[in-house]
Amino acid sequence: MFVRARTVGRRLELALTETRRVDGRVKQEHVASLGSVRLPLTIAGRVAFWAKLHGRLARLGNRLSAEDHANLRGCSCPRRDADGGRAAGVAA
Repeated sequence: MFVRARTVGRRLELALTETRRVDGRVKQEHVASLGSVRLPLTIAGRVAFWAKLHGRLARLGNRLSAEDHANLRGCSCPRRDADGGRAAGVAA
């Protein structure tokens, strides 16, 4: 599983996608929408996204293994940095 990000209008939408092989061909299946963040990214927008994400993942317990859940915590979704949320190119 991986997180797919795409820009739609003025929002960055994140979706959980699963990849597998069927008859020798790669198939991708949309598992769940993880939410969206308004662009340009702000600290408040990222904090709100991460606050809601854990609830969304908890509701996917029937589709996610413990390993998948742990891997998603390390995804490249827009998140708060160690310095309190400031990241290069992100407006405060």
